Amino acid sequence: MKAGKTETCPTSIKKTSLFIVFTVVLSFAAENLWAQTAEEIDASVYACLSRFYNQIKGGREMVAMAEGVLVIPSVVKGGLIVGGEYGEGALRVGGKTVSYYNFVSGSVGFQIGGEAKDFVILFMKDESFVL
Repeated sequence: MKAGKTETCPTSIKKTSLFIVFTVVLSFAAENLWAQTAEEIDASVYACLSRFYNQIKGGREMVAMAEGVLVIPSVVKGGLIVGGEYGEGALRVGGKTVSYYNFVSGSVGFQIGGEAKDFVILFMKDESFVL
């Protein structure tokens, strides 16, 4: 290195660092801005499970056989070059809510648009999840 010159980070490292900071800030903001009450989450979970039972043949039987069910209804995703995704839901064991969870993700790349989707994850063995 010559005297008087300083090294700078490559552009890709700067972009990656900026993306990581953006994602962390977005996740904290999303959790605080859009956080629902337990009653609102439970109502959404019941509605999501009702849709699941109506749309998936044998869905009610599969849920009955599961040791636990993680339901995250109405996960909203949107993006224009930079994207984000957020949703809140509940883990149900024995037909009762035992814990609440949120889902946050971010992405960068060629993308445009938005969507909403439901996640219903069935844990068929006790070893599949830890409370």
